[in-house]
Amino acid sequence: MGKTIKNILLFIIIAIGLVGTLIVIDYQSSQNAEHSNPTAETFKDRIYYDVSQLLSAGESSQKPEKPNGNTPEQFQFEDNWQQNKLKQTAWIPNWAFRSGVESLKENPQQFYSVSPVLYNVNADGTLKDLNPSGLNEMAEICRDNNIKIIPSIALFDWERLTTVLNDETSYQNHIDAIVSEIETNNWDGIDLDYESIIIEDKELYLTLLEDLAEILHKDNKMLSVTVVAKWGDNVIYPSLPQTRAVQDWEIISEYADEIRIMSYDYTYFGSENPGPIAPMYWMMSVYSYAIEKIPKEKIWMGIHLYSYEWRDANPDLPEEEKIEAIDELPDKASSYVYSRVQEIIEEHEITSYHQTGVEEGYAQYDCDEKFVCMIYFQDQFGILARTNLAKKFGLEGVAYWKLGGEGDLL
Repeated sequence: MGKTIKNILLFIIIAIGLVGTLIVIDYQSSQNAEHSNPTAETFKDRIYYDVSQLLSAGESSQKPEKPNGNTPEQFQFEDNWQQNKLKQTAWIPNWAFRSGVESLKENPQQFYSVSPVLYNVNADGTLKDLNPSGLNEMAEICRDNNIKIIPSIALFDWERLTTVLNDETSYQNHIDAIVSEIETNNWDGIDLDYESIIIEDKELYLTLLEDLAEILHKDNKMLSVTVVAKWGDNVIYPSLPQTRAVQDWEIISEYADEIRIMSYDYTYFGSENPGPIAPMYWMMSVYSYAIEKIPKEKIWMGIHLYSYEWRDANPDLPEEEKIEAIDELPDKASSYVYSRVQEIIEEHEITSYHQTGVEEGYAQYDCDEKFVCMIYFQDQFGILARTNLAKKFGLEGVAYWKLGGEGDLL
């Protein structure tokens, strides 16, 4: 009998050890795998547990008015859910400037700063002034409400950037143009939103940040750097792999006062399959990585205020008509501001849902006889979940893309 018990105990010990090994292997695999599947259950379940803990906020059960559809009842919300303690900034793009200024006018007290997208870059390093209508009005609102103005320079052309960085005259022109614009307009700093950089230009790009920071800091001006989201050092990124490699967050944090992480477009408008724009379990991994690389007081969480709507052929169509509908499908999703999403929901009399775990709104409806539409959008609960997450991580602030048409989201 004693020998039998020993054998049983030995078997149990071996079994426990094997299960433990498999758990570790599964965890490591989920960490190292290319993060392109938002429904990977082991990863999502583990992260969602962490999110659930982080989103426990305050003792009050006061909630914003429930959106149409189901809501995350298990979360407790802070009394001042609209007035969170984080610093807040927002980009105002030149192509929708008027609506952005109108939003700023309605709620100026919410913002620490704003970043109007005012400039592009010429091949000789000088700045192309996008000259949006309403800039003077925006500046007046900011001055009256002690809101910092940190304009953005938007550049998505790696060839133009490599020309500027690799030519000594153009490089100096670029620095001089930035400094001149800040001095002439008394801006509080500048935001560099350079989203396409080749690996060969890494050293020059980082040197640009170093040189610019040295000049700006002498005049007490701020350098903000907008970066593409990352969630690991050994990840095979599905898009912009060179830009992500160039944007070394540890080095950038030595020079920048703010690092704004574009933690959205996990599923972007050109994706083949519909999906969430910035699922919370993914944002958890982005900011878990970020706080290892960047001082928390320099990190700003990028939060989307927009939606994407995908179309698919109506499955109830006869086969021939379904084939015709598939041929007519657009290549890209449509993007809407939140106020437009609300109009769509009312027009089609549809029920929208808040997806717990993802923390985004979702609705599906018949666009017409041919198509079914699926729309992912930001909602009030999603804003609250993300701002609470930023506070739990101890981040400095949040940066909204974009101001204008956001309705009652903020």
